[in-house]
Amino acid sequence: MKSVEYRPMNVRLYEYDVAPNADDLVKTYEGKISGRTLTDIWLSSTDDTGNIDSEGDPTAELYLSAYMTYISGDSISSDNRIFWYNIYVD
Repeated sequence: MKSVEYRPMNVRLYEYDVAPNADDLVKTYEGKISGRTLTDIWLSSTDDTGNIDSEGDPTAELYLSAYMTYISGDSISSDNRIFWYNIYVD
């Protein structure tokens, strides 16, 4: 990857739904990574303020998905996910 002072990062919080329902995007965060350190993060948007779980489903299956942003000149071809983290709430 191209050497830069910092790299933009996008983190999305979703609530998992069983097909055919689409997962609910709940919040979006933006941040900066310098080397291997997360140097800054902030809430970019609240995307779903309603009931994010299906009726009759008592468990919220949340997950975070984080992506580093492609920068012109990178050896990668597009945004790359750097982690996926599942959170279960019963």
